[in-house]
Order: sequence, then C-alpha cells, then structure tokens
Amino acid sequence: ISREYEFGHANDATFNPDNNTIVIAYCDGTTRLAILDADTLEYKKTVTLEGRELINIHYDPQAKVYVACAIQNEIFYVYDKDFKLTNSFKGFMSPGPVREYSLQGCITDGVYVYVLEWHGGQEWGELKGQGGATHETSSSHFNVFDIKTGEHVAVIDTGIPREIEYAAYVDGKFYIGSNNIHWNGLEVWEMTVSYI
Repeated sequence: ISREYEFGHANDATFNPDNNTIVIAYCDGTTRLAILDADTLEYKKTVTLEGRELINIHYDPQAKVYVACAIQNEIFYVYDKDFKLTNSFKGFMSPGPVREYSLQGCITDGVYVYVLEWHGGQEWGELKGQGGATHETSSSHFNVFDIKTGEHVAVIDTGIPREIEYAAYVDGKFYIGSNNIHWNGLEVWEMTVSYI
C-alpha cells in the first residue's frame, strides 16, 4: 500500500517496464509528471517536460517512446525514453452532437497514436450541470494519428456507450477501461482493430 501523495488531478498513468517505474500526469495545467517505483510505489521525483498543459501519458516499450496530449488534444507530443521531446503535431478533437468530444487519454503502439474521446450525447449540454449524461446517449471512439508524421489516419468507433477512461494495448488487442452504467465502478472492454 502506498503513502498518500498529491499529484494534482492525476488524470493518467503509464508503466515503463524498462526502468520499472510508474509515470503519472499531474494534469494541473502544467507539464509535470510524477515518477514512482513500480514495486514499492514510493515517489522518486517529478519531471517537467517541454510542451504545455499535459493531461495524459503513455509509454510504448517496443518503440521506447512516450506520447502525451495537451488539453483537448490541441497538440500531441512524442518524447524519447528520457523525456526529451522528439516531435509534436497539431491535433484536434472530433465534433460531437453538442460540442467536441472530451479527451480521456492516449495510447501508442509505436506506429499510431490513439486519442481516446468520449461524448455524453445529445443531452450533454442540458445534463452536465445535473451529473452528466446517460450512458445510453454517450459514445466513444479513438481518434488515430500517425506517430511519425502527425497525419490524421482514422476515427474508430469503439461501440462502447460509456465514458472511456484509458486503454492498454497487449498482443494485438486493446483493453479499454470505462465507468460502468451506474457511474460507480469499472468495466473493461476488449477490442481488436483490424488494420493494425
């Protein structure tokens, strides 16, 4: 069990098996990341990356790169294993029924960057002040970009009528975590993307 730490909103985290660390995005309007020992969960240090307003982080152990997005995917960044910025690209969020989708996280397989997006549905504007929209009206998808060129490749509908929060990519499959239909627990979904 870990001690309690203050890491801002702590919106996203990733595991780096190469140095056995967990990297947490503060998501506090800065580019700060907290580094923890993966075995002990002890805090090691905070690093500040080049860029702005990072809200998520993901490490791909095959390509040895981190990817992260600025707020609402205005920009997505590619960093090497030592957090040196190697590239950045203009991103965008997909249009939704009322406003753009909300950025939930990002993931890479070393070839593409998958930006997780969620929208509460048609009633979102009316219900957001009353606890949010219902799952029946929500939708989620991946906004896909080429990691080397920044080119927008596809929008993939996940078919998950939930607020997706994060994804993992293992052996050719995505495992996606979401809120359950009652907004009080976790569901995990499995998805395969055929062109990968």
